[in-house]
Amino acid sequence: MTMTYHHITAAGLTDPGCVRDHNEDRFLMDPPRGLFLVADGMGGYRNGAVASRATCELFAMEFNPQADKPGHHLHNLTIQVNQAIYSQGTAKGEEMRMGATFLAAVITGTTLHLCHLGDVRAYRL
Repeated sequence: MTMTYHHITAAGLTDPGCVRDHNEDRFLMDPPRGLFLVADGMGGYRNGAVASRATCELFAMEFNPQADKPGHHLHNLTIQVNQAIYSQGTAKGEEMRMGATFLAAVITGTTLHLCHLGDVRAYRL
């Protein structure tokens, strides 16, 4: 999927790779609001795909592009989403635990704000 909005062109594609038989990756692209996110379900947990989908959905719902301090808003939102995913998984018992690593990016004007949870990376080219 490729999207262009003003000067931002965003593209996303997921692939299960060579090791797994299913894909637990999700991504969110919302150029008009300046929000981009990639979430990777943690394969060691049974519900990684559920966690990555919920991560994207929660960010999309709770993100406020009008926040006074976008970096702080992104940080607080990361904590809020992490707690929600953890609570959702633990409420269903040990065998239903779930988790996702993710990287969120918010673009405001000429500033890029990044926040991540887990073993994900962002590269500046």
